[in-house]
Amino acid sequence: MAKLISLITFIRSFSKCGGGGSGKKIPITHKPGGHKKYKYAFFLIALPGLVYLTNKVMGKKLSEEPCRPPFRKYPYLRIRTKRYPWGDGQRTLFHNPKVNPLPDGYEDELEEGKCED
Repeated sequence: MAKLISLITFIRSFSKCGGGGSGKKIPITHKPGGHKKYKYAFFLIALPGLVYLTNKVMGKKLSEEPCRPPFRKYPYLRIRTKRYPWGDGQRTLFHNPKVNPLPDGYEDELEEGKCED
């Protein structure tokens, strides 16, 4: 235990910020109320700029509804060896008929809602 304490004391002796200062205070050279300039710059320049750029980038993406990929029946996907204990046994617990296909295809294959690529 004594060796550990002496090791810690030895390591702390290399610290530049530990104790033993001259006790002089460094004068503060900032003007009182100087933070108001940055506060106004944030609210009048940065925040509107952030809103504008977010709207410019995300505006088009949010207005368009993405197309669903066409269903392809692969033999190694959507394998059901055992039925689920809820519903008809084919749908997962958090099943979304617009996004998640069943083993045979999407549930709502409507021609007017289909996206053409």
